[in-house]
Amino acid sequence: MAEQDMHYDWDAEFEKATKIKTTIEEKLNAPESEEPADNIIEVQAVGSVDEVAHNITFALDPFQLRVDTFTVERNVEAIGPGPRGEYAEYCPVTYVKDNWLAKGNPDGEHECTVYGKAYRFAGDAEMEEFK
Repeated sequence: MAEQDMHYDWDAEFEKATKIKTTIEEKLNAPESEEPADNIIEVQAVGSVDEVAHNITFALDPFQLRVDTFTVERNVEAIGPGPRGEYAEYCPVTYVKDNWLAKGNPDGEHECTVYGKAYRFAGDAEMEEFK
């Protein structure tokens, strides 16, 4: 690499930046016209955050689908109390070793809590390996 290629042309970059700055200042200080620009879309911002977000998304992409909201009810009897780990009620050891989802034993005997998250295991061997 030649010595001259290693130097940065500060003057050329300063000239580009000055042109950009001048253009922006002209646009910002220009008198407002009565007609809105082609790239400005008016969006109704009334309602909940989700409704406003949908209005913005729909204005940008009219083919965007709106998903109905739904609630997820937690079945405490099925998964037990407290937050579950990344594998929910499935045994993480079986998943990692065998690449298979096997439900953990729901009896509570094969359960371990790490950093406040509960993990279920298929049996004693899997629980000991996890520990």
